Amino acid sequence: MDAIIGALLATRTADLGSPAARARAAGQPLDTARSQLFDRLAAALDGTVFSRRPERTQSHNAFRDIAFFESYFSNYIEGTEFEVGEAADIVCRGATIPDRAGDSHDIRGTFALCGERAEMSRTSDDPNAFVELLWQRHRILLGGRPEKEPGVFKNERSGPGTVPS
Repeated sequence: MDAIIGALLATRTADLGSPAARARAAGQPLDTARSQLFDRLAAALDGTVFSRRPERTQSHNAFRDIAFFESYFSNYIEGTEFEVGEAADIVCRGATIPDRAGDSHDIRGTFALCGERAEMSRTSDDPNAFVELLWQRHRILLGGRPEKEPGVFKNERSGPGTVPS
């Protein structure tokens, strides 16, 4: 079983019998019908110009309140769990929870981006400038975890059965 799962994740080799399993191991779409559906969606969206949606949060304080909960929940679903009061201490008072400096920085870094309207408005149509923007934001988000190389794209896959470096 370990060899089969490893082969499906392309971290080991094993004889895979089904065409779907061989495709998955080769990095090809496992669900070809779903892949075709996404291709149709991409074609339908290609070249579509979307109208700007008006900002619903007008006041600075309301914007930052929403940003706080965005930061809280986006970290929570990634496994960085705090009580809401702890998160408020981290974000609003610069606290660092003992033995959780990296986690504390994660929520603080997320808020540093989400809590600034100007930052959330920054975009780019230029691919190189967009990648630079991603790197800048990644440096902020993971600035408390130097071992994760903030601002550098990963070179390895991660997921079930793999050990991220």
